[in-house]
Amino acid sequence: MIRPVQICSCVIAMVCLAACNPSGDGATPNPKASAGAKAPAGPTAQGAKGPEFVEMKNDKRHFSFKVPKGTKADASGDSYSWDTMQILVEVTLAPVAKADDLMQVVVGSLKDGAKIDSKSEGDVLISSWQQPNGPMQIICGQTGKLVAVRASFEPDHKEIALAMCKSLRIDK
Repeated sequence: MIRPVQICSCVIAMVCLAACNPSGDGATPNPKASAGAKAPAGPTAQGAKGPEFVEMKNDKRHFSFKVPKGTKADASGDSYSWDTMQILVEVTLAPVAKADDLMQVVVGSLKDGAKIDSKSEGDVLISSWQQPNGPMQIICGQTGKLVAVRASFEPDHKEIALAMCKSLRIDK
């Protein structure tokens, strides 16, 4: 049975994606952040080295995370895009305590056969999965906080998505 919360999450995600503004308005790159930070090595659409990362900061939602240089943000700073990757920032219903809490944000969109891999990196919880016949997905959140970052991406961008999640910092 699909709960109203699941439907709301899906609708919000679709609206955020539809509203994506390539002008980059909204969340702002932080010039004081370590703009020279590199993504982990591995094959990517950008070459074997990986893209340069910059910090995106959203003062309204009190979070920051590192994204590949050239990432575009919508006006609200809740939706981002880079290459074929789509990134959404979502509010959770309760503070995140374990990876299962993150999965409540996406449970309505999981298809049968999706293999979920969950782990923690310090205080960041990460769950990733591959939809049958679809892109890879990842969702991450900081323990005790109410914000989750979700991304869909091509398999060769997995290390980039993991690097983004590991850099997530939520101030409130």
